[in-house]
Amino acid sequence: MAGFALGLNRALLPWKRAGVDYLLCEDAAHVAALRTLSRPASASPRATTSQTWGTKAPGRPAAPAHEAAPASSSSPDRGMPAQQPPKAAACTASPRNMPEAAPPRQTAPCANGAVRTPPIPRPLVLPLERWPDAWKQLLGKTVRTPLLLWSYPELRDDLSGHSSRERSNALRRLFADLKLPKGSHAFWPFAPLYGAQDDALPGTACDSQFFHSGVHMLRPRTVLLLCEQFPEALKLPQIGVMQSIIYKGVRFVRLHGLEHLAEDMVQHPSRHTQLVQFLRTLCQ
Repeated sequence: MAGFALGLNRALLPWKRAGVDYLLCEDAAHVAALRTLSRPASASPRATTSQTWGTKAPGRPAAPAHEAAPASSSSPDRGMPAQQPPKAAACTASPRNMPEAAPPRQTAPCANGAVRTPPIPRPLVLPLERWPDAWKQLLGKTVRTPLLLWSYPELRDDLSGHSSRERSNALRRLFADLKLPKGSHAFWPFAPLYGAQDDALPGTACDSQFFHSGVHMLRPRTVLLLCEQFPEALKLPQIGVMQSIIYKGVRFVRLHGLEHLAEDMVQHPSRHTQLVQFLRTLCQ
């Protein structure tokens, strides 16, 4: 690494007038080349004194027209005295290092001629102080920091008083076989409960903001998605059945739907045993 004072190279004169006194170069070959270009005109036997500002000298590129600086009272041919370069030198004086202006924000005209800006993206996680009261009530009834956070499309029905006996029996069997301590399981639906918000939504509706806000507050070790069709509306990366991903610091695992799992308990006990062992490894 070497530093040197700017000399008489006219291509670098605008940078000198802008306040750049030194260059920092770690390439020895580049330093030698710049020193050669920075020698005074009198030191080169091929240099001529009749060259005007902006013309191209042999072996030396001319300064671009847009870099031309206003004339100064001091002569451009007068070299600057060499000074001890500072320890923290500036970046290499190159137009490529200059910051580029950000592109203007795209707008769309309305029918009445007014300009309409693009809509602001909806945040994935809503702060707790902005939660509706119904969301806070459900959060207060839910176990915090569980090992397994269960969620499936019909959970909204089950928590709203429209539960299914088949789904309830399948979950009880799973919990009994897992034999996890109390507080290991919790439930959080894909969408708010009935009577809380958007009653007109179908039972399998998804509210990504509600879902991810709850996951953020509950902080589970693993979120289990029991669904045959992946819920695209939850705005999660695609997950295959019996596969897992880490998204925003939380592990998401997709399993078969409860109806499929209940069928395995009766007709395919070995599959059910493998599932229980898989879930236990997630809790270790």
